[in-house]
Amino acid sequence: MTEKDFLPLTHPRVFPVFVHEHPDLLKEIMHLFFPDVEITRLISSSDLWEYFGIHTDPDDESPDLNPDEPEYLIDDVVIQTDGTIEVRLLRYPLDDEEYEERETEMIACLFSPKPVSGSEHALSRYEVVDVLNENRRYEYSPRILTVSYRADDERLNDEQNAFLTYLREGKPGNTATPLVKKVHEQVWTINRDQGWRTFMNFVESIQNSETYVED
Repeated sequence: MTEKDFLPLTHPRVFPVFVHEHPDLLKEIMHLFFPDVEITRLISSSDLWEYFGIHTDPDDESPDLNPDEPEYLIDDVVIQTDGTIEVRLLRYPLDDEEYEERETEMIACLFSPKPVSGSEHALSRYEVVDVLNENRRYEYSPRILTVSYRADDERLNDEQNAFLTYLREGKPGNTATPLVKKVHEQVWTINRDQGWRTFMNFVESIQNSETYVED
């Protein structure tokens, strides 16, 4: 494979596969930028399998989540028109037998090539808080975490800046950290896997045709 043919992590044909294949690395990336957000485990949900056209038996869709730990389902990966990648994580309280009816706690983690509106910072978060209760977040309010990887932010540490550089340039530089190297190794593996490349080309063609029909 030539460098010209290489697709970076932020490419819409690569990122969904990376999330599907390596949820533990996604968790490391999220902890790098938002270390206070508690996530002990990420699990691919049946809905994420549907992204790849793999249909599961509804009787086999019960997620194996620990009710005492902050474990999340990777529910969806959305590629927005401006190139922003949104990963949606859901946590289901296990006090109901039918998980479809449970109230969910959601985290939306965005990796964006655009700066956050009204901010020059690379990292931002949005959540709904109760102003009458010490500004504590409502238990089931969504959290939106954004990484703007084209922004320069002096508040970031060396590891965070190294990963932003990797997201911008698509390849590890001289300041590559162990996490950058681990992620890039898996991105190379995805690129070399002809089966995934062919399959994601097929998925993308279907999505493009659906968009054309809707337009």
